[in-house]
Amino acid sequence: MVMVPGMHLTAIGQGCVLLEPTDGFDPGDPEAYLVPLAGSLQRLRARRLLYDLKTVPVVDGLYFAWLSALAAMCRISGIGMVVVSMRPATAYALALTMKGPPPFECALDVNRARSLAQPSAAIQVDNRERAQPAMRRVACLPRASDAAGARAESLPRKRPCGSALPLAEAKGGG
Repeated sequence: MVMVPGMHLTAIGQGCVLLEPTDGFDPGDPEAYLVPLAGSLQRLRARRLLYDLKTVPVVDGLYFAWLSALAAMCRISGIGMVVVSMRPATAYALALTMKGPPPFECALDVNRARSLAQPSAAIQVDNRERAQPAMRRVACLPRASDAAGARAESLPRKRPCGSALPLAEAKGGG
């Protein structure tokens, strides 16, 4: 457990760190917490911060500003943020405070938030496809033995059926 004034940080595995605010926490002074918290999260090699709201009775504009600043710091540091264990009254107050979607994810409890930390294979594939340049499917190329009198070296570079070429190469640019 790591202590940052006003909060407890606990590494709970899989790159997840649980943050529990204590009685001495003051959301009106985010500058007092963000830098030490960022340093602690980096030392713990956090990939996901789970912010436990079970002891927070109401999220007003001041507390929402703190959560938003923390979410921005996490996003800049490459850390996902999930708010967990929110009471129904707290969730209602938060909904009244927000003008749009929250800058963080929400989960019912820590176990569900931890399952968010392990994206499914389908989501991982989808993210890889978005990161690649635009691709176009190309037709299968004939084998040299299939082409009557064609020489293998005169054929374009072969690719397996259904494989994709980057757009520039498919258009003849490479």
